[in-house]
Amino acid sequence: SVFVCVVAIVLGAGCSRGPDKKTLQTELKEKLGKRFQPGLLELVALRRQGSAPLQASETGSKRLIVYFNATIKLLKNYDFGDWEGLSPASLANILGATEKGISGIKPQETRQGDLIRVFGSSTYERSQDKWVSVDVAKRGVTRPSDPGNAAPSSRAQNLIERLASMVDI
Repeated sequence: SVFVCVVAIVLGAGCSRGPDKKTLQTELKEKLGKRFQPGLLELVALRRQGSAPLQASETGSKRLIVYFNATIKLLKNYDFGDWEGLSPASLANILGATEKGISGIKPQETRQGDLIRVFGSSTYERSQDKWVSVDVAKRGVTRPSDPGNAAPSSRAQNLIERLASMVDI
């Protein structure tokens, strides 16, 4: 019975879908290094939170989204409100998070040593025998309509109006 438990644990460890933590860590460091000034941000902690399949790419390749929690340390003072710098929304977009998925950024200048926590995601596509990071257009999260108050799409509305004009109601 102990043998069965050990085998189950070993097999379960290899069942992670998508890239491993090291690959995700390398990708995030590259994104931060490319989009922000070098030496500004340091990825100090990363926890892979799982993944979910996405619709296949135009070429039919498998895709998935990987969720993570990250802690980023500010190595220099930085004003995320500066018109010529990158904003919290920019950081959120780069790391696949929403603005509410980032904490630790202050309205005034964020100071050296401050920690920024991110609940983010990254999208990958299967290319030959490995997972490759891909940029995809992300839709913002919108508030659902109130029950019973969902407006039909404009196409649906047009069809309803055309049908109504054909029938004397």
